Amino acid sequence: MNLLSNVEIMLLQIIYQYEKITGYDINKYVISLKYRDWADIGKTSIYTGLKKLEKKELVISFIDLEKKGKGPLPRRYSITHTGSEILKQEMNDILMRSREREKRFDLVISGIQILDTSEIVLAFEKRIEYLQLEFKRISQESVEQNNCIPLGGKILYMHILGSINSEIKYSKSIIKYFDGI
Repeated sequence: MNLLSNVEIMLLQIIYQYEKITGYDINKYVISLKYRDWADIGKTSIYTGLKKLEKKELVISFIDLEKKGKGPLPRRYSITHTGSEILKQEMNDILMRSREREKRFDLVISGIQILDTSEIVLAFEKRIEYLQLEFKRISQESVEQNNCIPLGGKILYMHILGSINSEIKYSKSIIKYFDGI
């Protein structure tokens, strides 16, 4: 079950890493990392997402009265303890249970430094278990459907199984990487 949308995950990750950040600075960061190109983040999503996170009490904000220069006083955002806990829980769950090439997985990977090394390794170990079960399930499904599906369906099964296999190899390489640190 997804507790957070992609936008909310992204915003919490940024606010977690850059305490007391403004919406304007978040927007600049999103542009610099090109989140909109790969994470389904719309232009108006940032401010709407910030309001939702405040309503859920996952972030708090305050007006920065020390601003100098022209323009309105900026609103700064900080993550709450509950926000940090939910973010880490959601990130771990996505690492462990997402299928190959999900945007949510990519989004979590982009902010993985938020998690402890032991959490990352455990999540990838669980991910391998999950992917191996998915591989087995889909392989069995493919065998059962083999005589009933057209060539395109057979090739699609091959693609899915190849992708899962690749994700298993990738996950093992991540564990190996962290074992070397």
